[in-house]
This record gives sequence, C-alpha cells and structure tokens, in this order.
Amino acid sequence: MRSLRMKMVMIMVILILALMLTTGAFLMSGVGNFYVSQFYEQMEGTFTPEFIAQLQRLSAEDNAPAQMKELLMAQAGLGIDISGRNVYILDTAGAVLGALLLLFGRQFLALFTPDSAVIDEGIRRLQVMAFSYAFSAFMDNTIAASRGLGKSLVPTIIVMMGSCVFRVVWIYTVFAHFHTLPSLYLLYIFSWTITAVAEILYFVHCYRAQINRPGLSGGELSKAQ
Repeated sequence: MRSLRMKMVMIMVILILALMLTTGAFLMSGVGNFYVSQFYEQMEGTFTPEFIAQLQRLSAEDNAPAQMKELLMAQAGLGIDISGRNVYILDTAGAVLGALLLLFGRQFLALFTPDSAVIDEGIRRLQVMAFSYAFSAFMDNTIAASRGLGKSLVPTIIVMMGSCVFRVVWIYTVFAHFHTLPSLYLLYIFSWTITAVAEILYFVHCYRAQINRPGLSGGELSKAQ
C-alpha cells in the first residue's frame, strides 16, 4: 500500500512538472519575443547616457525619490504609468500597517469569522508571513533588474523552479512529514530565499559581464548592445 501511494505521488509530480514545463515553454517564448523585439528597444531609446547621468545627479539630492519619480514620469518611452506609485525601497507606512496588522490580528480576523479556532490559525499564518513576506522583494527586484539588462529567459526558468517546482517538492516531503500548517507556510520564505539567491547570483554575473566588456565603463552601461 505504501509503495503504491509513493508511485501515485511520483506520477502526480511528473504530470505536474510536465504541465509546468509545457506551459513555461509557451510563456518563455512569448516573454522572450517581447523583450527582444520591444522592451529592449524602448529601454535603449529611453535610458540614454544623458538620462542615466541625470538620474545619478538626482540620486545625490535631499529629495531624490520625488525628483527621480518626476523624471521617470516624464519619459513616455518607458510605457509605464507610475503616477500612483512611490519610488521607495522601504515605506514607513507599509511597515506601520504591517505591525498593526500583526498586533491587532485577532480584531482584524474577527471581521471575517467569529470562529475562534479559525482566528487562531489565521494568527499563526500572520506570524509566519509577517516575517517572511519581505523576502519576496529580493526575488522580484532582482528578476526585474535582470530583465533591465535584457535577460529574461534564465530568470523565468529560475523563478519557475524556485517558486513552483520547489514548492511541489516541499509539499510532498517536508509538509508530508510534519503535517502542520506552519510547515506549509514556511515553504514561502524558503522558496523566496532560494529563488532570490539564484536570481542575485545570475544578475551579478550578467552585470559584471556587461560592465567588463572592452571599452564599456559602469556609467556607459546603457550603450551595451
């Protein structure tokens, strides 16, 4: 019986991987075509050496985020509407709201259910995710940075392996062993961390390859073809 169940699990994992790879092939083809034919041309036309030098000058100002946001909004070539966004790495308001949600989690969850058992489980999830969620930024930002260098295929494969395949493996191994909700929630921080490390290493490799090209200095990165 145990052997049969293991075989069924392996078949399911193989089917899931096959479906993910097939879907990923179509997604990567579309993403690759977009970045090669459109995105790279937009970035090359917008981030000229003069524009980059202007951003570098603004970064030294006291109100650098506001000025850099204004400059980016003026660039129609970006094709990105950031009028409703703040250009900050960390937002004080977000940190305060997150802390309040963690401190007053029971009152917040009571808006959705009166069941104390459900609220208890919700608090356990909040306690794990309140610490874990920030790690996703390292993954997302590094993927975006690699795409800014014109590299999209490998980051897409890395994020599929780290945020999809790894989670399936976690469920059938770690979660299957402990059978607890915290062991399920912890897959987020582990998958984000592993993916972020891989994405950071890939970005550093690509960035160094760009700036170390003959005749290319760090301030002339936008000239790379």
